[in-house]
Amino acid sequence: MQELLSTFHVDGRLIIAQLVNFAIVLVMINYVIVRPLRRVIAERTKIIQSGVDNAQHAETILKQTKEEAAEVLLSAKQSAAIVQSDANRHADTIITTAETTAQEKAKSIIEQADKDIQKHRQLVETMIRNDSVDMIIASAKSVLQKELSNTANAKAHTESLIQKI
Repeated sequence: MQELLSTFHVDGRLIIAQLVNFAIVLVMINYVIVRPLRRVIAERTKIIQSGVDNAQHAETILKQTKEEAAEVLLSAKQSAAIVQSDANRHADTIITTAETTAQEKAKSIIEQADKDIQKHRQLVETMIRNDSVDMIIASAKSVLQKELSNTANAKAHTESLIQKI
């Protein structure tokens, strides 16, 4: 077995050093990439949840506006029973106004919610891009450091063989 290891120039200490280096790299990746990424994901989840909450709030306001429009319509019908001819014209005016107001409020609320969602989406995309660039740079540094370490180890091994000869 020893002959096989010496034939392929396998050094047990070098293997152990590589395993230690690998463990260090894994720990660094955890602290440099994984933990910040989890934090960013949690923040983005909060932002998205806020957008969902805003949309639900907008839906509630829309329902209230429709209920208000229904109340105005009922009021208009009761007035129509008392003074039929004038009340009919008056009720039509109130109904039209209420529906227009409700539609305008609903449209305004929906547009605002869409704008907020779009802003949050752009913010999240920007954050993802920035985090991706940081992760790529960190990965490239790690790979380059590992290759430089391998090159230095190979050079040292070659020099030791030359000295033995």
